[in-house]
Amino acid sequence: MKDITIHSVRLTNDHNQACASISTTEINDGNPFGYFLDLVHDVDSEVHRYIRSKIDSGEIELLPPLMPQADYESDTIKRSLKGLLHETDQFMTIDTELTDDEIKILKEYRHSLRILMKDEGKQLTKEDLPKLPEFIKKDAYDIYYVGANSLEK
Repeated sequence: MKDITIHSVRLTNDHNQACASISTTEINDGNPFGYFLDLVHDVDSEVHRYIRSKIDSGEIELLPPLMPQADYESDTIKRSLKGLLHETDQFMTIDTELTDDEIKILKEYRHSLRILMKDEGKQLTKEDLPKLPEFIKKDAYDIYYVGANSLEK
């Protein structure tokens, strides 16, 4: 492993991984490249063990994430707002099954999402997200209408 040069090792924001900037003449013509380390599980890789040994011995400092955790979480939430808005587009069509009251509630929900998207200076937490209207359900795969006019499956 004497051919590997470790330039830096930085934690990722989930704190279960780190990204090492390393270089070796055997890969990428000796130019630095990123190498992800799993900090939770043992990985059967000579490079991984070598870098971990340098961190564990104190020869290499494990740098903090580039972005503070609160900023990272806020940024992640802000990116999800557009997805939430997009997912509810399907209910805003002319032939929607929603009642007039449900349409009004959904418009207010979507308006709240747009306001949060525009407020670039605010750090968001999950508590800042508006609650999805009760007549709309979301699971890991889909978002669907379960209001008064929905057909029972």
